[in-house]
Amino acid sequence: MFEALSNSFLAELITSFPYHKLILETIHIGAGMLAVGAIMVYCIHLLGFSANVPVERLGRAIFRLAWPAFAILFLSGVGQFIPIAGDAPDAGPERSPIGLAYRWWFQLKMAAVLLASAALVWL
Repeated sequence: MFEALSNSFLAELITSFPYHKLILETIHIGAGMLAVGAIMVYCIHLLGFSANVPVERLGRAIFRLAWPAFAILFLSGVGQFIPIAGDAPDAGPERSPIGLAYRWWFQLKMAAVLLASAALVWL
């Protein structure tokens, strides 16, 4: 399934852009910093700092920023994943070829993303 995704028209379209890896990675990291930073401001406020600002007003402003940043983070991550989903970057004489989707650290990252999105919905 992941090999078919890596060989799809969408994967070819993404890789046809010059510097696609650098552009997507920059967008992904920037959106991640924006989303996490916005949530951190809200959490710091809940800890008692800048208590003169109402929680509701700060929350509306923060989440107007956090949700689009999270959406951009998701889309840029998908854009990075599609071309390399079925790749075997560690294939060698002593290693079995395994794609990115099957790596434990990638699965851990996806679990963290699900937890972060659940926290964002809960807040």
